Amino acid sequence: MLEFLFILYILVLFIFPIPGVAIALGLSTSYFLYRKNLLWKNQPDPGKKIVILAFITGAANIIISLILGAALAFTVHLLIFENIYLFSFNFIFCSLIAMRWFNFLHRLHRYFITKYLHSGIVAGGNDPFAILIGLRASTGWGRGMTPIFLDSGTLQWQDQQVRFAGVFTNLVFEKGTLISADKVSAEKIKIIPAPKYRVHQAESYLLALRDQFYPFRSRELRDRLLDILKTLKPIENK
Repeated sequence: MLEFLFILYILVLFIFPIPGVAIALGLSTSYFLYRKNLLWKNQPDPGKKIVILAFITGAANIIISLILGAALAFTVHLLIFENIYLFSFNFIFCSLIAMRWFNFLHRLHRYFITKYLHSGIVAGGNDPFAILIGLRASTGWGRGMTPIFLDSGTLQWQDQQVRFAGVFTNLVFEKGTLISADKVSAEKIKIIPAPKYRVHQAESYLLALRDQFYPFRSRELRDRLLDILKTLKPIENK
């Protein structure tokens, strides 16, 4: 049934591109807001402000990326070739690249966490800044994992230990506390903890490094953390 609906939507997109794009944007926006609402409902009270801050900085990053994409597309349109389709393509392409490659407000995010929410985090400290997202199987609309809490903090590590010190969550990953750890992207690691070490009812964690203007420059730190996490003998999930 899902495959049939997907193929039908592709046909509608080719035959009626504008309504098709409008439907896609409407559905994606509704699903995005639905997941944010679930996160807000499940977020522990001490972390409500973190969700607000993450939403504001995320929205600001999107707006800045759109402005940058429009500026680059407009420059090409004026100086190289005037074509509305090329302008539209360049605008979308450049905006998406900016959203993925640039984190304009990572220092501002850390500053607000430091100043207003977590006095234990040093604004200019050497400890890498990260966001921890707790996930569990979706119980509502949609499939996959649903975010149920979000925390911001710093990372410290030793040979056999990785510690996340957040605003309301403190996690220590060491031998016997996790099942697996895998890279998701240049700056993200998915961690599945052993059942008795779960916090806030999360089945897995998504650890996102937020210490660089260019997220892809976090690969070295991500690999270093993964090397440590993978030495922590995994427990078989029975």
